[in-house]
Amino acid sequence: MQFWANYIDKLAHENTLQQVVNNSDLYVLNPT
Repeated sequence: MQFWANYIDKLAHENTLQQVVNNSDLYVLNPT
């Protein structure tokens, strides 16, 4: 999805790759 591509790309400029992965996983598992 383009949304996730942009979302991860945005975070990649602000965080390390590991943090991006963690943030993405947390969002998917608990989006509230």
